[in-house]
Amino acid sequence: MNFEEDEIILSTGKRIYAHSLIVGLSIDPSDAQFHVSYGYDGRIWWPTPEWWDDKEKEEHRKVHPTDAEMKELATYMANAWGKLRDSL
Repeated sequence: MNFEEDEIILSTGKRIYAHSLIVGLSIDPSDAQFHVSYGYDGRIWWPTPEWWDDKEKEEHRKVHPTDAEMKELATYMANAWGKLRDSL
């Protein structure tokens, strides 16, 4: 994973826009789903909705993260939080 200005570049080469490289995580209390955001008001569109047909899913995954790519980002973020925790 690399970073370039306001983009996260995953090992697959896919680029995710993240204003100021800020990535946030929240849990929607209505359905206990994780929501990943960037900056203060953006959303990273993941996961791909299961009810979409295969063609829609394929198109979505061309520009939005797959589960494997989100795992890469989550691993990076967990390690970053661990480094902060260990420095305190």
